[in-house]
Amino acid sequence: MIKTALDVQLEGRNLDDMVGKAVFDNATLRLNSRNLSLDKLTLLSSIERRTGDSAGTQRYFDLDSDFLSSRLQGNFQPQRTIDDLTRLTREYLLHFKGDAAGMKTYYEQKQKQAVRLAGRRATNQPLRYGIDYQIITKNSDRLLTFLGSSDYIAPSTRIEGRFTEDNTSFLTGTVKTDSLRLGKISFGPSDLDLTTSKFTYGEEVLASAIISSKRQYFSSLLPTRNLQIEASWDVDHIDFTSDIEQADSSGRYINRADLNGELRFKGDAIDLTFRQSKVRVLDGDWILNPESLIRKVGNDYTIRNLSLLNENQLIQASGRISPDSADHLDIEAQNFLLASLNSVLNTTLGGTLNGSLAVRNLYNTPIVESALSVKALSYQNSLIGDIRGQGEWDPQTQRVNVNASVNRNGADVVTLLGTFPPIKNQSTGAKSER
Repeated sequence: MIKTALDVQLEGRNLDDMVGKAVFDNATLRLNSRNLSLDKLTLLSSIERRTGDSAGTQRYFDLDSDFLSSRLQGNFQPQRTIDDLTRLTREYLLHFKGDAAGMKTYYEQKQKQAVRLAGRRATNQPLRYGIDYQIITKNSDRLLTFLGSSDYIAPSTRIEGRFTEDNTSFLTGTVKTDSLRLGKISFGPSDLDLTTSKFTYGEEVLASAIISSKRQYFSSLLPTRNLQIEASWDVDHIDFTSDIEQADSSGRYINRADLNGELRFKGDAIDLTFRQSKVRVLDGDWILNPESLIRKVGNDYTIRNLSLLNENQLIQASGRISPDSADHLDIEAQNFLLASLNSVLNTTLGGTLNGSLAVRNLYNTPIVESALSVKALSYQNSLIGDIRGQGEWDPQTQRVNVNASVNRNGADVVTLLGTFPPIKNQSTGAKSER
């Protein structure tokens, strides 16, 4: 429902022909029991017909409101531009679906349709057009809340670039913002520079993106800063480099991660591999195995040789995650010093971890089996003892059998025996003895 004082001076039978001015004063919008008040919104649309100019007819759209201002200009038709951008987004997403047969069918049908419409396209509308765009946000909180979104976009965020359509779809864009929140992920001052081109009737893509952000908030446990990402898409693969630091680390002990690698499209599969990648914690480098592989095929993920190595410390994962409850992901730790976590998680642990975890049925009710030991576990410099624990899945009872103990100075001080079902927020049936 819309309630407003309206002053309209528009001409045209459809969106492509519309010229004039529309002003909405003291407007109230209602959607799903949510209300939005709007002091003023002004829309200007004009067409400038040029003779002897290669650009031909120039169209201008200007919108100004309480929440943002924007300008579109170029030799474009609004409805065709909307259709082309919608189609282009769908075609980019096709690459990430891992459906080679579906992509082949899509482009075969598209090329047949292009042949059928070639004559009409040549007579009714120009093949090539371009549009320059600029959007500057104001205080958009009320608008986002009205739309049911918890996201946040800082005032004065600028989005601008150019889109052209010919035999190639070419899009450029820059984004500059002081603050941005998408779901639970937040960014401080950030910049994005994007350039992408794609053959209109083929699947080949060439693109590049550069992201720079001074502060990030991916998790309350690990705020980060100085994120830098560069990526280039060349037909069937995307090369990337990235660098990020832990926000509250300093001096010689700056914790950081350098992740570099490639995302490759291989028919129905998408492969993620790494090269020259490492994680730096407490002035020590953890090297990411260059033979690591993460492969996605539909809803199945295969992980091979994914490991981090620091001298004789090793963390590695291999296995498969899929809807099949028999598939499992194995995680192993060798000689892992728990003190490595202290600067990352702001805690004071000590001890050496060895053991393995097997995780399966992640798409339904996750089942975790384990065999772990920690030698000389301590907290806040107080010795707890040597920990041994084992959890085994019993298919008959549909429960995990647990057997764990704490040994200090050669004597068991805590023993834990019991079972529990793999259900979140379910109290266990375990009992402890001292």
